[in-house]
Parts: sequence; structure tokens; C-alpha cells
Amino acid sequence: MPRQTLEKAEVVIIRTLIEIIVLNTDNGTLLARLSAPGINWQLLTNLASLHELCPFLYFLTLSSPELIPDDYRGYYKEAYLSCLFTYEALHQEMLRINSRAQKENITLIPLKGLSFVDQYYQRFNFRPLSDIDLLVHKSSLTAALTLLEQDGYRKHLLGTTEGYWRTHQCHLGLLKHSSPEDILTEVHWEIDVNRYKKEVLASSWQRLKRIRVGENEVTVLSPEDALFSLALHARRYGKVLNLKYACDSACILSREKIDWDYMRETARKEKMTASLYFLLAQTQTALPQRLNIPWESFSVPQWKRKAFTFIFNKYLFAPVTRSQNAYLYTLCHFLLYDSLSYPLNACIALPQEQFAKFYDLPFSARTTSFTYALRFLYIPYRSAVEAAQALEKAIRIVTGQKNKKYRGDH
Repeated sequence: MPRQTLEKAEVVIIRTLIEIIVLNTDNGTLLARLSAPGINWQLLTNLASLHELCPFLYFLTLSSPELIPDDYRGYYKEAYLSCLFTYEALHQEMLRINSRAQKENITLIPLKGLSFVDQYYQRFNFRPLSDIDLLVHKSSLTAALTLLEQDGYRKHLLGTTEGYWRTHQCHLGLLKHSSPEDILTEVHWEIDVNRYKKEVLASSWQRLKRIRVGENEVTVLSPEDALFSLALHARRYGKVLNLKYACDSACILSREKIDWDYMRETARKEKMTASLYFLLAQTQTALPQRLNIPWESFSVPQWKRKAFTFIFNKYLFAPVTRSQNAYLYTLCHFLLYDSLSYPLNACIALPQEQFAKFYDLPFSARTTSFTYALRFLYIPYRSAVEAAQALEKAIRIVTGQKNKKYRGDH
């Protein structure tokens, strides 16, 4: 199994932080490492921000606030308070929606962060998130949307039509004006985009479980299907190596009894073995403790395993620029599927929303629509421009280093 070999002090701190989050261990080791001299706080903060771990680090140092330098303490405090307030607002809103839906006999399933805190993050009582993700059965979709609209939500279509989202996506966003911040709720009718003309993880509806959240009862995915939802999320454009999701995965793997036969067979049937392996390998790379994962059960080619190892070793504990993130997404787009046919077809029929997000263009602008129509010319053009910029930057760096050396020798 791949293991991260780079052991800078900042990387060790991030590893220790993840271990405490996942295994709920004492924070003494973290405090000791933060008190060591020579920590590059700019690098540590960049890594913690990239992986959305700043709120956890601040929380675990509340007893020793002097460990965070004055220049950075305000940043960490703001990240913590913002995360805490956002989570509390979204959590209460989710419980309120869930209560209303139960009265209407509608099953709404919170996905990702809002389902994990009450199960795995009780020590912190928060987890970084930005919106509410709810899964509803297709037969109840219209009723669920009506319920939310009656509650003050309005469909958030980003300048396009509802038909676009129903055709090209697996969720529909709804926005509610609220104080102090608006609340975005995404209603999913499938866990992932339907790529193979059949419902994604249809078996998950027979494996739901119920948990108690205070005086409320909430329906959530089984541990196995929660892992699948995290694995599938990595296919979407965003921070493909975000260790926040590795923390989620590690919490499930270390605290739940996993049905590995179900995982293996379902991954094979749903053609998501590579995606699941990527998540598990990333989780094991990030976590110091060995996880009890039957790696031999997953039929992933050796070359692809080596590719994942390369990506983790090079990028998992390194600050990633936007251009590098785009490169990683493109690379992983071809690695996270069990066959090459779908990613190739997806590139040809790339939805405008994903095209705009990838190239940081305004989604609903006319110029974006025009650019999207000419994407087969625009994509190689942008690639050439970015390659030229990278080459120019490399030349400047090399030239600068040579000039510096020259000046030093004379």
C-alpha cells in the first residue's frame, strides 16, 4: 500500500492532526509538535487550508493558544468560528427540513458532512461544509421540491433551465434567503450522475439505517454506501485530493464493521472499483495507523495503483495551485473509472456547467455559451496558453537562479 515518504515537520503535524480527528486520541502529541522550533507556518497553514483542517487545529489548541503565532492566530480563529457557525446553521436547518419531510412521509437522507458529524465527529461537534446535500428517492422528488419551495426556497438554476440539471446532473440546487447567510440546499435524486443507464447504487435504499440526533431520528446511508458516496464525489471537479474526505472515510473504516463482500461486488457491478480503491488508498496514505482493508479483493491494474501512488506521493501533502488542481482533475478523470470509454465520451459531451467551472468562466454568460460551442478549439488553445505560461515561469526561475549564482560567484 502506498505510504507518504515526505516527512517534513509540517507534514507530520497534518498527519498527527488527522490521526486525532479520526481516532479521537489525546492531543498531547500535536501540542508537542506544534511547540517544536522551526515550523514553517506559511506551509502548514497552506496545507491545513487546502484540506479544510484549520478549524480542527484551532479547536485542539484552545488550551494552548500561544502555540499558534500571532500572525496566524486570527486566521485560524476566523476559520474555526466561521466553520462552527455555518455548520450549526445548516445542521439545524437540515433537522427542521427532515422533521417536516417525515410528517409528509418523505424520506430525506443527508449526505456527506451533515450525516457524519453526529456519528463520527462528536468531539468537535462540527465539520467544514458549505451547503446541505439531501438524497431523495425519485418517486418523492416532486414532493420534496414542493416542500422546500413552500418553505421559502427557490430553485437555484445558475442562469440555465431545470431541464439542464435534470439531464446532465443528479441534483438540483435550491436557495433560501436567510440571516446572516443564504442557505443552499442540493436535492439529489441519485448519489451520482447516471452514467450507465441504470440507477446508481439502487441497493442503497434497502440498506438505510436510522440514527438519533438529540430528539430527532434521521435516516442515513449504510457505512458501505457512505464510502461509495465519498468515492464517487472524487470524480467531480474540485479538490480531488482534499483530506477532509479522507478523514470521513477513515472514521467509517475505523469505527464501523464493513461488509467487504458487498463492497467488492457492488463496486464491480457499478463499475466503480477504481474510484473506491482511490479513496481507500488515499485514506491509508494519510492515516498513520494501518487500516484493515482487503486490498487483494479489488481488481485494479498494477499500473493504475502505481499511478495513484505517484499522485499521492507528489501532491497529497503539497500546496496545489489552481492550474495543478485542473491538471490533477484531468489526470484522475481518466484513472477513476473502470474503463476508458466513459471518460472519453464525457470529455466529448462535457456539460457546459462543468466546462465553465473547469476554466473558471461565468456559467450563464453569453460569452461562455459561445466559448462552449467552440470548445474543441478553445480547449487546445487554453492548454497551449497554460503550457506556454508554465514554460515561461520555469525559464524565469532557472534564469533567476543562474543570475543569482553568477552574482554570488563574482
